[in-house]
Amino acid sequence: MPLFFYRARDNKNLQKEGTIDALSLQHARDLLKTKALFVEEIHEATMKEQHIKKAFVIDEPPEHPLPPAHPLPPYLPLIDTLRLYAGWLLVWYGLIFAIGTYQYRGIIPFRSELIAGLASSTTVLVSAFGVFIFLMFSSLHKTLHGGIFKGMVLTCLWVLGTAWFAVNI
Repeated sequence: MPLFFYRARDNKNLQKEGTIDALSLQHARDLLKTKALFVEEIHEATMKEQHIKKAFVIDEPPEHPLPPAHPLPPYLPLIDTLRLYAGWLLVWYGLIFAIGTYQYRGIIPFRSELIAGLASSTTVLVSAFGVFIFLMFSSLHKTLHGGIFKGMVLTCLWVLGTAWFAVNI
């Protein structure tokens, strides 16, 4: 309920002031009338009249903002976008392998030749491995704080590892 500040006089013509909780301004007047007070002034109480200190202080922005202590690294959306799509692709491959395994073992009541073909395909398996290694090496590159040399080494390892896996499958 809102808090109202009032100044009023009683039956002995003594001035009284204070605050009262009421649903509305008219309700506050009616409550004061039942206490035999004749209202001279009434309004919704301010923060000062409610004896409330400011909850927060808004700081003024500095005239000259300070430059950041460390310059921000360049934003390269290409790698982040590739990581996003690679993550969804890996989830899709996982779903294909899960449904294909359930289908092969006869756990699900239907059969799909598309799922059977994709689940048994070595191309899909090599692609899933390549996507997984890409995500792992790109995370490792971020953990090692980037760099062109580290990126080139990890890219070579990724290509060679995926090729080795494809040859030995």
